[in-house]
Amino acid sequence: MNPRRRRVLKATVTGAIVGLAGCTGSVPGVGGSSDDPCSAATSLREAAWYGEAETAAEYVPYEYEDVMTREEAVGAYDVDELGEAFQELLELDDVRCESETALDDDDPDVEFLESEVFGGHEITDAYEVEIVRTISGEHPIRGDLDGDEERGTWIMVEIDGDGWYVVDQYL
Repeated sequence: MNPRRRRVLKATVTGAIVGLAGCTGSVPGVGGSSDDPCSAATSLREAAWYGEAETAAEYVPYEYEDVMTREEAVGAYDVDELGEAFQELLELDDVRCESETALDDDDPDVEFLESEVFGGHEITDAYEVEIVRTISGEHPIRGDLDGDEERGTWIMVEIDGDGWYVVDQYL
């Protein structure tokens, strides 16, 4: 295979995996923001897209659990050369929150998070939010993207009244 084609294909696959992971919440999520859950989620999504790992890591609830350190959170959002090459092919046109739905205190996911993951810390509020990312550019596999939308749903929680976090990675 042509080395240039191999680099582009590898960048495409890497970018797709990172993009899907970020959109579905399987990459560590959002927090540390005093904004509402939708604003926090869109801020994280933009930081992740632009490779602002330090900013994105501020949204990871590492200080409330023993699963991940701050360094690991930053590493989850680091963009390597392949990711940068992929991002050069596409433009992030828009990130918006399409909807937010409040979750009850007795929601099974909320109860699990509070008792098993963030033991000793109270989940003071919880929402499910739908994030829509609009991208354009020449995708090596999918072709010309002209305002294509990608959707993802995240569960956002406020812990001890101190900011919003995407917590899907724990569920």
